[in-house]
Parts: sequence; structure tokens; C-alpha cells
Amino acid sequence: MRGIAYASSVAVLGPASIYPEGPVSDDASLNPRTLYGVYKQANEATARIYWDDFGIGSVGLRPYIVYGAARDQGLNSDLARAILAATVGRPFYIKFGGKAALQYTRDVAQMFIRAARAEFSGAVACNMQNDSVSIESFLETLRQVLPECEVDFDASVELPFPHRMDDSRLRSIIGEIPHTPLPEAILETSQIFRTLAKEGRIDLSQLE
Repeated sequence: MRGIAYASSVAVLGPASIYPEGPVSDDASLNPRTLYGVYKQANEATARIYWDDFGIGSVGLRPYIVYGAARDQGLNSDLARAILAATVGRPFYIKFGGKAALQYTRDVAQMFIRAARAEFSGAVACNMQNDSVSIESFLETLRQVLPECEVDFDASVELPFPHRMDDSRLRSIIGEIPHTPLPEAILETSQIFRTLAKEGRIDLSQLE
């Protein structure tokens, strides 16, 4: 087995308040506050043991909010569903605000492929950055791309994780980071959703 790439999560980190200002490094202390975060921390530890005991190298990726077509599970899928709602003319309410790091699905897929093909010697877990934006700013961009959208958000709820991440180690492993600009990613996602809705191949009940 020459190379493994697997999904960890920003949830392995603790709340933003426990980290210093500036981008958070890959080796920052882990302090997960959810079962999901603890599970992902265990994945990272398991990968380390596989390297130590069996010499199987791996690269774990820690996304924050992955958005795009087919991202329809979990709280963080609200951004993808907001694009869907704006595309089909439905109202939608994003259940959180604050700032977050966003990664587009196609970009993330390319990162996983490149990380696996890197055949990395060792076991590392890498932070991911791409766009760092407020949810308010995301909605402003969404309205620019899809002016008829009826989407709002809950400014009183913020996701707890740091949104500025140091992705330099990931860059050193896979080279240039794939990054689709937010307006382009929203437009492309909307076009995919429009086709799926026209063909009756997407469940719109997820917007209720």
C-alpha cells in the first residue's frame, strides 16, 4: 500500500479561544469537544500507529466546511443547501453565523487524490484553508450570483473552531492547493443543482 489519504476534521481542535491569533498550525494542541472530534482524533492516532508499526504512510486532511453538490448531511451542509434553495426559489435559513474556512467539493476531491498519490513517508494530519469568510459575506456572494435568493442566517450562533488555518504542510506535500473562487464555485454548484432538479433527481425536502 503506497499511499493513503483520509478525512479527519477541524473538529479535532478545540474552540478558537484557546489558540493564539493567527493561522493555526497542524501541530497545535488537539482538544475536541464533541464525539465526532474525538473519533477523528482517534483516526489520526490510528494512522500514526500504522506508520510506526507497519510503515504505511498516510496524509489526513482536516476540512472545515465542505460545500457543493452532494454535500447534504450535517449542520455544515447548510451552505450547500442554501445554494440549492436559491437555485430552486425556496427560502432557507442557515442555522449559524460567524466565520469559517470553506472548501469546495471539487477542490477537496483533488486534494485527496494528490495526497494519496504523494506516497508520503510518515503519518501527518494537515489543516486546510482555501476561503476564510463570514457567513454574512458568503450570503452576499450568493446574492450576487443568484439575486433572487431568499436565504438568511442565525448571527447568534457561531461555529466554535478557528477559521484561519496554516496549510503550509499540505502545500509541501501536494504542491499548489486547488482553489475555485467562491463566486465560481457557487455558480457551478447552482448549475448542477438546476440540472438535478429539472430531472427530478434531488430531494427538495431537505430544504424544509
